[in-house]
Amino acid sequence: MSHSDDAAIRDLTARFADAINRRDRDAFATLWWSEGIWELTEPYGMVASGLPDVLSMYDRLMDGWEFFAQLVHSGVIDIEGVRARSRWTMREVARGGENRSRSYDNLAIYDDTLEQRGGVWRFAKRRYCYIWVDDTSIPGRSFPLPPDLCSK
Repeated sequence: MSHSDDAAIRDLTARFADAINRRDRDAFATLWWSEGIWELTEPYGMVASGLPDVLSMYDRLMDGWEFFAQLVHSGVIDIEGVRARSRWTMREVARGGENRSRSYDNLAIYDDTLEQRGGVWRFAKRRYCYIWVDDTSIPGRSFPLPPDLCSK
């Protein structure tokens, strides 16, 4: 395992959360191989296969949230040549826009398969395995991100 491969995979994972948090669909699309698979386990079980389906799932999942924040915690990476597996402890918190009673808070583990092609690492598969979910109302206020933070 080279340190540059490890750093590239950590950066890819951080960019995934950054694209989610900034709602940057174009940046999100660049993180996947065209045949990528994105899976969420129960209680929200769904699977998308191929980049068009992955982006459609992204659109459905991001629709209607007043705010959505994904936090990446600890991670481990095992690299074997041009393939890698990684696991990341995650937390997501969100609240609905017009329906503020729609809330979402969870802990999960992303189980990833990554591939390197032409010196570039991308996700071949991401499987989000829920550990805990709370969908009770979240109090507090949310604030829109400043436009300069959201620019590419």
